[in-house]
Amino acid sequence: MINKEEIWDLFKSIFPIYRTLLGKGFNDSLDEISKTIPLTNIYEVESGQSSGSWKIPDEWIIHNAWIADLDGNKIIDFKENQFHIWQYSISTDEIISHEELIKKIAIGDEDCIPLVVTYYSKRWGFSVSANQFEKLNKDQYRVYVESEFRAGKLQIGEIFLKGRSSKEILIDAVLSCNSLANNLSGVLGAVFIAKLISQTSNHYYSYRILFSPETIGPISLFHHFPSLFKNVQGGFNLINLADKNALNYKTSRYPTLVDDTVEYTLKQFDKDATIFKYDVLTGTCGNEKAYNSLGIEVPVGALRRSILCSYPEYDTSKDDFGFIDKSKFFESLDILTQLIQNIELNRYYKHTFIGEPFLTGYGLFPKIEKDSDRIPYDYLMGFTNGELSLLDIVKLSNQPLQSFFEPLRLMVEKELLKEI
Repeated sequence: MINKEEIWDLFKSIFPIYRTLLGKGFNDSLDEISKTIPLTNIYEVESGQSSGSWKIPDEWIIHNAWIADLDGNKIIDFKENQFHIWQYSISTDEIISHEELIKKIAIGDEDCIPLVVTYYSKRWGFSVSANQFEKLNKDQYRVYVESEFRAGKLQIGEIFLKGRSSKEILIDAVLSCNSLANNLSGVLGAVFIAKLISQTSNHYYSYRILFSPETIGPISLFHHFPSLFKNVQGGFNLINLADKNALNYKTSRYPTLVDDTVEYTLKQFDKDATIFKYDVLTGTCGNEKAYNSLGIEVPVGALRRSILCSYPEYDTSKDDFGFIDKSKFFESLDILTQLIQNIELNRYYKHTFIGEPFLTGYGLFPKIEKDSDRIPYDYLMGFTNGELSLLDIVKLSNQPLQSFFEPLRLMVEKELLKEI
């Protein structure tokens, strides 16, 4: 049994680290994860290298950033809140008019400071809340940004857990966000799954769990490590697991057993759980868009509570531990536990018998105490032709998947069924 409080403690230790696409904050976060469960690999791509039409940027280091009046009074200061500076801002030290300054400021609601990134544009900018913006009412200001760019390495952390089969399930979580609690909750969900599977003996699938930068991470993996995804049968990106909305799921581009299993599992917990077909609606996509993009086409869905960009706190300083709900996060971990169990069993099975088998002769009939106990056996005997998944058979029976666990185990053990 996984100690969920241990995962919560890791959450609190990773949250304050200042992260961006690559560099010390991202690497330090991988180090924190490895203290809970060791990484098996770190993939690296150097700055300046191409990944398709993308190029790995330099590492960006921010030393200081502020806006002050001409008397030297600082009104906006990066050291007071990391959201104030646009990530990848270039250095500057200048006197600027109010009119020009407001062109370089992103304004949030009331006391929300929005996150802004400018990875591929050489510019600078600041983010402020609406309340802070009202204080910027003088004619001129001094703006100071001290940043540094240097060659670095894009890193993607991996935990690979080999199973009985070479078939792989891919689980991805974006680690490049800075202190955004709900966003970051997906990373902790992936850590939880890794610990869960590492403590499971004899699991069928192999699991590739990745902690990646947004968008450029999956694209770089595909271009620089092209064989990495050849055995992937399906998977999902985890994000926004800690808000109060119900879990929902966006399927991958091409239907997979994983998609079917996620849908079934969510509806076990909530019959009104929403399942969305794959789409690329601007602003609502995470890394699943990169994995499914044409030419890459790795079938990865998206499991989340709130859709990206769908709530006011999204990508702002208000996405903190005051916004998220610990009980909902723990509920998400419980659902992930059931999901992995269901994924492990939802495979294709083929009968080895000719004609309906005599269950008593295999020592199975004493397991059947009443008619309802026999239903899973009858459906496993009747439909394991190798063309229907276990969930397909379960749905035909109108019985819960859990009622098939023991009959399936016993019939495989008695060699009446085989995994295919």
